[in-house]
Amino acid sequence: MTTENTCAHLFDPNLPKLANPLVDMFKMQLSLQKKLAETGRAIDYDTAPFKVRVDDISDQWRNMNMEMTELLERLPWKRWKTYTPEQLAGFTSDKQMMETYFEYIDVAHFFMNVGLALGIDGEM
Repeated sequence: MTTENTCAHLFDPNLPKLANPLVDMFKMQLSLQKKLAETGRAIDYDTAPFKVRVDDISDQWRNMNMEMTELLERLPWKRWKTYTPEQLAGFTSDKQMMETYFEYIDVAHFFMNVGLALGIDGEM
């Protein structure tokens, strides 16, 4: 784990609980994508033509796979490597657990973007 690649500062335990988690998650993700689209860092799924949204899926899928790789790099997955008993028993620190959690969230963000590109909003 590198110190430059951390996400713990993004966690806010004071956020309200969600009433309909799946629908609310898609709405929040769409809101994030709209903000990123305003800066030119994403497309607006509500206004982009279908072909542009479909083309975006390959980028989202690639990003999701990269985040999954980052998640795996935080875990003792290499069968040929010798890990300490502590590493094999679980997370060695709350920080490691939190950073792994955020990598998982990153995977979910890109996965939801694929759904948004296809018009999925969680209410189907």
